[in-house]
Amino acid sequence: MSQYVLDASIAIKWFIPEVYSHAARRLLASNHTFLVPDFFFPEVGNVLWKRVRRGEDTAENARQILADLNAVPVEVYLSQPLMPLALDIALQSDRAVYT
Repeated sequence: MSQYVLDASIAIKWFIPEVYSHAARRLLASNHTFLVPDFFFPEVGNVLWKRVRRGEDTAENARQILADLNAVPVEVYLSQPLMPLALDIALQSDRAVYT
């Protein structure tokens, strides 16, 4: 079994047809362990809110997507304890901490 750090942009593709949704759904269909930072859930909520605000989806469907996503087992990690290492990696790789 593989472990993947799950980004909100991938999880959204499980429920909303976008570019690479088929590849994202293959991850969901397999027996993997998903790891997420604690800010994963607000990110997903924000994506859903934006879609409703732009008229791309309904509030009912956004709520259903969130419920469906909450049914996916994930291991949640607090971001704060990871910040020293994340900062070091960002400084060494010249990439944003948030990436």
